Amino acid sequence: MEVTEETIGIIEETLRRRRKDESFERTLGKVLRRRKLSFDEYISIMAVLRERMRHGLNADEAARLLCSEKMGKKEDDD
Repeated sequence: MEVTEETIGIIEETLRRRRKDESFERTLGKVLRRRKLSFDEYISIMAVLRERMRHGLNADEAARLLCSEKMGKKEDDD
């Protein structure tokens, strides 16, 4: 799956809104419901993050890594 600007925006919002005692997955669900997006979006975002989680990262770390990679790539394109 290609990671779009909208996907990065959703992940960044999830990281900002996450409470200490709440999992990334739960907060992601809340963000998607607030934006009135489907469960399919949740599945596709988590699939991308789980690819990175295979290397010993948790969901938060994988999300931050994905965002930083995309921001670095965006700066290279400019």
